[in-house]
Amino acid sequence: MRSKALHMAIEGWNFCNRAGANAHPSPRYADCFDMKSLGPGVGGNKIRESDNQLAPPQPIPGMSHTPSDMELYTEEKERYLGDLCQTKSLGPTGGNWSFWTQMLKSGNFDASLNQCSKADSRQSHELGFRLPPRSLQYGHSGPMNQPVIHNQWSSIDTVGMIRGGFNGSYDNFNSSFFSVQWFKNERGSWVLQNELQTGGQYPYLMLYNRADSTRLGNGGYPWEGRGVLLEPAKSPGFVMQILLNVTECNAPGAQFYMPEFGGCWKNDGSPCDGDLATDCTRYVCFIINPGVFGHKGCSPTSPHRCPPYHVLTNGTLVSRNDTKNFPYDCYYYWCAPPNSNAPSSEKCDPYSNPMSQELVQILPCSEWGEHGFPSKLGDGWVGDARLWTLQAGDLANRVYFTGSEPKGGREWLSLEIGPEVYQSSSLIRWDVSDWDVLQTDAL
Repeated sequence: MRSKALHMAIEGWNFCNRAGANAHPSPRYADCFDMKSLGPGVGGNKIRESDNQLAPPQPIPGMSHTPSDMELYTEEKERYLGDLCQTKSLGPTGGNWSFWTQMLKSGNFDASLNQCSKADSRQSHELGFRLPPRSLQYGHSGPMNQPVIHNQWSSIDTVGMIRGGFNGSYDNFNSSFFSVQWFKNERGSWVLQNELQTGGQYPYLMLYNRADSTRLGNGGYPWEGRGVLLEPAKSPGFVMQILLNVTECNAPGAQFYMPEFGGCWKNDGSPCDGDLATDCTRYVCFIINPGVFGHKGCSPTSPHRCPPYHVLTNGTLVSRNDTKNFPYDCYYYWCAPPNSNAPSSEKCDPYSNPMSQELVQILPCSEWGEHGFPSKLGDGWVGDARLWTLQAGDLANRVYFTGSEPKGGREWLSLEIGPEVYQSSSLIRWDVSDWDVLQTDAL
């Protein structure tokens, strides 16, 4: 985050993206401001307003054929913006990167409306999936529209500081609101100031600051996007440094992730290849909001909501049925991939991700403190701003996943910071800066 180039992008998702017919195209915008070598205070943006406003059926520059499918169009637009923003890395390995990404997602969904027909037929009907209570409770049957997004184009202010941002709303600013503003701090790092407000019709919203890989996929979605990580982060050898300052939160149940890791491999350990029936996204979500502890699913009386095993640092497996030794307080919730044969387990919902997913949500505890992560409830939360140095690759390698291990080791395509909120009239504000990801075994 110390680059002189200020490259940001924003994207929007709902529960139908890449799962079926979708009348709501995912927005994609970018703001890529570079200081030129023409002298102090002179700069320029690689993105024009007309680039951000591209939408079907407008042709995408450089493409011989314009996709008629809105989701395919979104893929190509994302790559087009990423190519415009592409910048050569100053690191020892070289390579090009495009932008940091801000991800918006609405969890509004009602399975009875059959709005995501492919997800219904592929997973819910064939695999006997039952939508989990939290989705019925918080998803409601509200609208699934994408947000309106405004860009405050990056520019140089009166004191020579570059500032800019994105903001917008799902309901014309009646009750929902989001904002990401940026500038450089005194240490030379970009600062992302974030705000998310949920509303009456939009109680289930997410806003993440993301570092995505420039190849092999994009978060939980099966196409190559354009990110800031030159390669996927590889376990166990990577470190994540970040300064997080959560300044306000009135939502005790909000799942604030620091971070969420997103990777993808099939249940037999082979790499994902875009086959939605057999691919499986794997998530590790480290929740730091202490208010969620009273809502946790994993417990001695609900072992099916805990991963089958906890992995000690020496590799020893502790069964979730071992009530004496399994660290239940380290886990919030676990669910198995809908396309797996995991016994006596709760299956993950098939709607919030285009392919199957496996979700491991973990909480601050001494087990994770060994890797530099929060070790007790309240660490890193409101009033405890600090610079974290996380042995992220080590922790992500310890978490138990079903099926076979990926043959080349676990790789993480996206690292995310931010909240998943299920409550109406909730407000969360947080700042992120000094974010860096180091592949230590490559140094």
